[in-house]
Amino acid sequence: MGLNLKGIYLREIQRSSSASKVPYQTFVDWHTIGSKFIAIACGSSIYSLVLIAGLGLRVSIAYAAYLVSTTHLHLADML
Repeated sequence: MGLNLKGIYLREIQRSSSASKVPYQTFVDWHTIGSKFIAIACGSSIYSLVLIAGLGLRVSIAYAAYLVSTTHLHLADML
């Protein structure tokens, strides 16, 4: 298996007895949201994530990034 999302899920998540109840779609959603926060950090620095967490904006940004697929890129460009 290569290094793709499905391969990672099958190799790492599905094999784990404690995480075996995590459906594939949930894993994909986690990956999508995580990737958007990575893009924000790449646009400025890791401290932007600290600021987001400190201000309690994680859920708002994740939801906005979920609704509009380019929100995280615009935010990264502004930073």
